[in-house]
Amino acid sequence: MKRLIIYSVVIFVSVGLVGCSEKSDNNMQQGQEEVEETVQSAQKEMNVEKEKFVNSIDEELSEMEEEMDQVKQKIDEATGETKSELQEKWENLKDEKEELENDLEELRANTDDNWEELEADIQDRLDSIEDSFDDLKSDLDIN
Repeated sequence: MKRLIIYSVVIFVSVGLVGCSEKSDNNMQQGQEEVEETVQSAQKEMNVEKEKFVNSIDEELSEMEEEMDQVKQKIDEATGETKSELQEKWENLKDEKEELENDLEELRANTDDNWEELEADIQDRLDSIEDSFDDLKSDLDIN
């Protein structure tokens, strides 16, 4: 009878451990699925934020482009040394803007998680371009 009780206890414990093991596997699998869903959700959110950022920079560059025609016309009307200085500033501004546009396209195509590092650099460069553009407009007495 003692053996029967011991065997019964061993079998009961064994069945319990197997059941726990299966539950652990199910819990582990469920946990992995939740982590994957969270990662996918975070990636989607990151892509939405990246797209918003890229669109806002595009919009600012488009607005600047509209004003650039007016500035170029004023530079063409200038004469002498002033004209050559303004043209040099203009060319530098155009080059910086083109580089920024290229980097923005690279950012748009970039799917890596490090896009936020590029975001700060692009924003800083846009601010610098806007400052240069404002200085050029000021030199030309354009509001």
